[in-house]
Amino acid sequence: MGWKIKDGMGNITLLDQLSLKDNASQPGTLISADGRRLVQFFGDIQLWNSFNYIMLLDQFDNVVHKSWWTADPGLNVSLIEPSDILQPWVPSSYSTPGQPEPSNVPVFGNIAFNEILPDAVGNDTSTWPNGEWIELKNIGNQSVDIANWHFTSGSRNFNINPHQMPFKSDTVIQPGEVFVVAINGSQGFYLKNTNPDTIELRDSSNQLISSITYNSSTEGESNWFWNGDWSQAPWTTPGEENPQTSPYSGATTIEVTEILAYCSDGSISPLDDWVEVFNNGSEVIDLSAWRMISEDGDLIHLRPARLWNSSSMEIQPGERLVFTMQNWFLSGLGDSLFLEDPDGNNVDFVGWNIVTDCKTINSDGQALPWPTPGEEEPDSSSFAAASDLIFSRFMFEEKSETKNDEFFEITNTNSFIPASMHSSKI
Repeated sequence: MGWKIKDGMGNITLLDQLSLKDNASQPGTLISADGRRLVQFFGDIQLWNSFNYIMLLDQFDNVVHKSWWTADPGLNVSLIEPSDILQPWVPSSYSTPGQPEPSNVPVFGNIAFNEILPDAVGNDTSTWPNGEWIELKNIGNQSVDIANWHFTSGSRNFNINPHQMPFKSDTVIQPGEVFVVAINGSQGFYLKNTNPDTIELRDSSNQLISSITYNSSTEGESNWFWNGDWSQAPWTTPGEENPQTSPYSGATTIEVTEILAYCSDGSISPLDDWVEVFNNGSEVIDLSAWRMISEDGDLIHLRPARLWNSSSMEIQPGERLVFTMQNWFLSGLGDSLFLEDPDGNNVDFVGWNIVTDCKTINSDGQALPWPTPGEEEPDSSSFAAASDLIFSRFMFEEKSETKNDEFFEITNTNSFIPASMHSSKI
């Protein structure tokens, strides 16, 4: 009683017996421990669809909690608090008014989610080893029989059977054991690819054991619980322990030095989009589990398969490594790129707002005169000016009947000679 909700326009809704929906187990203005009460807005007070924020104030007008969002979640879609409380609230996979909301972090029981592949390469409903899969782990100290356990998500339900567990012959999970459940598109169950999704693991009595919520996926990439959220894994490890990439103790003297964001005619090698990184420090650095994030939030991990000019993920001091990118990752019409270490710390950033068709850009987001993948970038500021070039000799008539030796000569009268030129005369 006496608490209130205040929205972004300053409208006030008092919490009283009128605004709080009737609840037999929580009468009047009481709210039980771990209880939930629904608040009814009256009159012209409403929550805006596209953006808004609301604050919960106590009887002394202290802000107890707040919620905010910056985009329309869509019709009949509720919002829940993200794991990062500094970020806007996120759409839930389904609405649960008056009930526990779909969790956006794991609910750790004896069996916990360990890794998922929501968007397989090709047909998601293919059978193992293709298709979607979910990896679980026994994090307890006793064996667990998961016979008749199931996954749920809204109206979707998937019963776990031994024939869907490719690395096992029974349903008994030993302490510390990691195991895979192949979805195979059976039972009408699937993992969403583009929209947020919440998957719950329930035992034979329908008790909730563990749950996950992930917001997006990339074809062929698995997700794992990393840095407080479900995110793209550095590489897939079905049936194995997830790689231990954090805390990172190596050096971070890596910078992005050259980017090819787009080339329509295939005139630059490598043919795919690519990013060049440079070790400007004095230590060898292993780039395994390092990653890049575009302006749109797309994520690509640095991996050996993407290396163009080396076979080792270790970058030596003074060395440049070139990593190819999927062509949808960067835009040649303007974009930005973050380079992050295995802990998710931002190490370097490059942004550009120029058209870069078949032109590479440097660390300042400016176009380079020519591409130099794996090599030092040309320094245009030290080039001779156009006024330093003169015609110095020419032959306009050739007497021989067997060949044409007409020519003209251009001389660079500036004292500086670019390293790429062998002579001051052309």
